[in-house]
Amino acid sequence: MFRSLALFLLLTSILVHGQSMREQAQAAMDRPLRIDVQAVATTNPADQTVPVQITLRDGNGQPASPQAPVTAEVQVTTSSGASATQSVTFNPGESTKQIHFDVPESGVTKLSVRSANKELLGSSTYVYVAQPQSATKAGPAKKSARKKPESPRGGTGWLRPTGEFAFPRLSPAAYPVPPEQNEAQQAAGERPADASAPLMLQISGVDNPDGIPADGRTPAHVQIFWTAPDPPTQAVQIWLTWTNGELAPNPIVIPPQQRTAEALWTSKFAFPSAQLKVAATNPPRLKFQGDDAASLKFGDPILSLDFAVPPDTISVVDRLNLTAMFFDQLGNPLRTTRKKSVQFLGGSILRFDPVKSDGDFSFSTIVMPVYVGQSSLQVVSDGYHSPLRPIHVTWVSVLILCIVGGICGSVLSFLTSQGKLWIRILSGIIVGAVASWAYVFVGLPSVSAAILHSQLSVLFVSLLAAFSGVKVLGVITKKLNFGF
Repeated sequence: MFRSLALFLLLTSILVHGQSMREQAQAAMDRPLRIDVQAVATTNPADQTVPVQITLRDGNGQPASPQAPVTAEVQVTTSSGASATQSVTFNPGESTKQIHFDVPESGVTKLSVRSANKELLGSSTYVYVAQPQSATKAGPAKKSARKKPESPRGGTGWLRPTGEFAFPRLSPAAYPVPPEQNEAQQAAGERPADASAPLMLQISGVDNPDGIPADGRTPAHVQIFWTAPDPPTQAVQIWLTWTNGELAPNPIVIPPQQRTAEALWTSKFAFPSAQLKVAATNPPRLKFQGDDAASLKFGDPILSLDFAVPPDTISVVDRLNLTAMFFDQLGNPLRTTRKKSVQFLGGSILRFDPVKSDGDFSFSTIVMPVYVGQSSLQVVSDGYHSPLRPIHVTWVSVLILCIVGGICGSVLSFLTSQGKLWIRILSGIIVGAVASWAYVFVGLPSVSAAILHSQLSVLFVSLLAAFSGVKVLGVITKKLNFGF
């Protein structure tokens, strides 16, 4: 019953603060949310360094610079399993960096990037490292005459920047039909001269334990590589079938003298095991190195992690309930498909109970100040960090309550013991202030009882201290004939 009431109050608060949450979502769309890695060229000579571009991207897939330095770790893994790692730091105002790797092995090489502090989602992609074409098939002069330089913007053989998407309208369940000529060749059992050349299928994109966000805009990259010693002499078409979402283009076409092409696969709905398979090729019956099918998980369309109603101020004696939630791109709270864990962070003058919280919808904690001043609030999870929320721990209201309690206690003491009223009031304020200081800065940090963490408690502590303290002082001064 109490849990249902708490959830009802939380949802009511969220509705009341709906505009604020939409503003939070818009702010999240404009700040870096993931790190994107892509090769400057998807085919690179083995005797040259491989240039790699690292980009911080916002919720719209556009480059975005951070407010604080962000360190990214880039890893290159060759086809034999050898790997190398390099770090790069983005300072405020920087959104793109380029680094170079030496990759001495030929074949399909994986590039991956992750945030060193796990505040952003990482990503991955694949690139082909090619050995020079075999000199045994053609003399040096003939080879030189036939060799065509690759254009740095040549067709589909180059990665497009993440975020520049153009999806034709396709039926997710449609099974594209190859050309009639291809069907005739397959029926006749014909095998072109290069039909046995191996292909390789790879899927890459955002590295997220929950899968590719099912927001209809964040794609998985379906990459097809031509891994034969020499590039194809004619265009290679690969038709794919898939279970859900949108895939474009289909077929994937590797142009002549190129080695790779890709399609973008998106979904608007979470799906735990989306399937993709090669249906046909042209030229027909081309073999694949490894599997010609793959599975992919489309997960929750999480845009950001943040507090539902972040506070600006808190009294030094208060206990404040904080609730954090995952939000989509419209600012709506999300119930995740699996339980997640978050951690609450703050400055040295704040204490949280609990520090960590697990759940699938809301994550709650209680924040208790231990001193006054400026601090900040933040909630973090793997791949998601909320922005630093400034919060000011105030003391003015507590001081006013100390004075009021001291005056009230002094008046009560005067009514019961007589004496000089103004002296009793002055001493009551002093005694009440000292007692309240000890209560706030010595007693409260070591207790967690909700009834003690309130401004009303300060009033009563000050009142009782002033009443009892002034009365004790009155007895002492009377014995000494001080006239108190």
